[in-house]
Amino acid sequence: MALSMFTAGTSTVKAEDAKTTWTVSGSKTASSDTLDKNYETQITLSLPAKQEQLKSDVLFVMDISSCAAGTDTVIRNLMNELKDQISKNNASVRVGLVVFKGSATIANELVEYTEENQTKLLDKATKITAAAVKYENYYDDDDMHAEGKKELKALLPDLSLNGTNLPAGLACAKSVLEQSDGVANARKHMILISDGATFLFCNQTQDKTDSTKVVYDYTSHMTRMADAHQAGMDVNQDGTLSEWLVKHPVKSTDKYKSYGDWTPATDSMTWDEYLTKEKDLDSKYNLSQYDQSYYISDSKKIMPVKSSTDKSYESVLNVEKSFFQAADIYKDIQKEGYSCNAYTAGETVAPVFTGFMNYLAGGQAKDITKINNDIFYLLGAGSYITDEMGNADGNNFNFVDNAANLTLTVDGVEYSTSKANASIAGETSRYLFTHAGVTAEEGSDGEAPYVLYYYDGSDGKGERIEWHIYKNVSEIARVQLTYSEKLMNPKTAADTYTGLLTNGTTTLNYVDTNKGSGSETFASPVVQYTILPATDDQPTAAPTVTPTAVPTASPTASTDDRNERPNTPNTGDQTNAPLAAGVLAVALLTCGTVFFFKKKYSN
Repeated sequence: MALSMFTAGTSTVKAEDAKTTWTVSGSKTASSDTLDKNYETQITLSLPAKQEQLKSDVLFVMDISSCAAGTDTVIRNLMNELKDQISKNNASVRVGLVVFKGSATIANELVEYTEENQTKLLDKATKITAAAVKYENYYDDDDMHAEGKKELKALLPDLSLNGTNLPAGLACAKSVLEQSDGVANARKHMILISDGATFLFCNQTQDKTDSTKVVYDYTSHMTRMADAHQAGMDVNQDGTLSEWLVKHPVKSTDKYKSYGDWTPATDSMTWDEYLTKEKDLDSKYNLSQYDQSYYISDSKKIMPVKSSTDKSYESVLNVEKSFFQAADIYKDIQKEGYSCNAYTAGETVAPVFTGFMNYLAGGQAKDITKINNDIFYLLGAGSYITDEMGNADGNNFNFVDNAANLTLTVDGVEYSTSKANASIAGETSRYLFTHAGVTAEEGSDGEAPYVLYYYDGSDGKGERIEWHIYKNVSEIARVQLTYSEKLMNPKTAADTYTGLLTNGTTTLNYVDTNKGSGSETFASPVVQYTILPATDDQPTAAPTVTPTAVPTASPTASTDDRNERPNTPNTGDQTNAPLAAGVLAVALLTCGTVFFFKKKYSN
C-alpha cells in the first residue's frame, strides 16, 4: 500500500508577544489501515505528538555565591521526584549541572538519568555547595575561607571565585543546550537557581575566527569601579556589589549587607525600560573603555563620575551592565525554544535583585523550596480539544457514537471506557475514561481523569466532540485518544476519490500548571478511497454492512451541572447516505498527520 504524509505548519508566537506563551506538542493522525466495509476510519489525537521521541534534557544552572547553601538539596529533591516518573514511563532524560561564580563552568555534562549517574551528580553538587559555603566565610573565618577556596579549586579548577557572574552562567548553559543532539528544543529545560545578585558582566565581542559568532570575555570584579570618594563616601567600592551604594546610597555602617530598597519602580520604570536606558547609556558614553581583564587593577580605568568634557552623566555600574547582559542572554535562550525556569535561592540581598529574578521568570520567580516536576508538564488540568466532524466538499463524516470504538491510553496503558448520562444542553453522549488509582486533578471539575462529550449537531452548532483533560499531561508520558469516523455519503461511481478531510477545525484550548492559557488550531488528516468497477466474476451488489454493536456497559450517573459549553460552527449532519454499488475496494491511501511543538517561555 502506498502511503504519503500530510503535514501542517507549526503555530508559534514570539517571546515578546506574551508573558507566557506555549506552542504545544500534539498530533492528529488517521489510521493507515484500509477503510472497512462500513466506510469507517480511526482518528488518533496524541499529546505529545505521536512522532516525537520522549527525550528530555534537564540542565541545572547553580549560583554558588552567598546563596549556595541548600541548593544541592533542592536539586536532590527534584531528581527524586523525577525518578518515579522516569522509571514508570520508560522515558529518556539527561541531566547536567552548570556552576557559576566569577565565571561559569560545566560541573557535570549532560548524562542519561540512571541511579548511578544521579548519585554522582548529587555527590558533586553537595561537595561544591559545601565548599562554597566555607569560601563565603571570608568576613568571619579566614581559615574556613581558605579551606573552601582550596576545595573549590580542586573540584572546579577553571572557575573564577571572585564575584557572581550570572551572564557567564547563562551563556555557558546556552552553549551546553545548543550542543545537545537528539532532543527537541522544547524538551530542553534550563533551571536557573540564584538570588539575582550579579555584579560581574560579560564583555561581548566578536569571534576573531568567525565574524558571525559572538563570544563572551568574562571580566573581573575589579571592572568599572566607581570612585566613591567623588560621590562623597568614605570608601572606594572597588567595583564590587557595594558599588551599588554609590548610585543608590543608604544610611548604613555595613556596606556589605545593606543595599537599600531601590527598584526600577522607585523611578516609575518597568524593568524593560530600566534595562534599555542603561544599555543606551553604556553605548552613548562608550563605557566599555573601562572594561578590564582578570585581576588587573588599573586606576586609569576607574569610571569617573564626570565625562572628559566635564559634563555630568549617569554612570552605568557593573551591576547594571550585568543585569542587561544576563537579560539578553536569557531571552536568547528563550528564543531557541528552550524551557526556561528561574528559581530564587538564599536570603534576599535586596529587593532589586529579587525583582530581577522575577523579571527573568516573566512574573514571579518560583520558590526554591517548592521546586517540583512541573517542568515536565505539557498541559495543565482543564485543557480540552474541540474536534469538528468533516463536511468539506460534500464529504460528510460522522462520529461513531459507541464506547466500543473509543480507546484512551496513557503511556500505553489502556483506560476503561464507560458511557455516562449527558446533562449539558445540546449534549448527545458522554464517555468517561478511568483507571484504578487515577483520579481527576484536585480542584478540577472533572468526574473522571478524561471525559469525552459528543454533540450530534442537533443544537445547530455543528457535529463535534470535546475531549476534556482533567489531569496534568506530562511530556514524558504520551496520552492518546482514538475514535472512529464514518463517511456517510460515499460515491457510487467507480473512481478514486482523494482529498477528503476527516474533520473540520480542531482546536486545543490549553492551560499550563501556572494557570496560563491559550489555544492552538491545527489541520485535519486527508484520506482517499477507491471504488473499483464491477466485473463478470463479481457482479454489482451493495456491500454488506455490519451493524454497530450496542455498548454493554450501563450509563454512569453524572453529577455534571455545568452550563452549556461554547461550541463551534456547523460542519456536518446525521443523514445516512446510500451505500456504494459495485465491488467495494476501499483503501486509505493517504495517512494524514498534523503536529505542533511545545515551547514554553516567559517574558
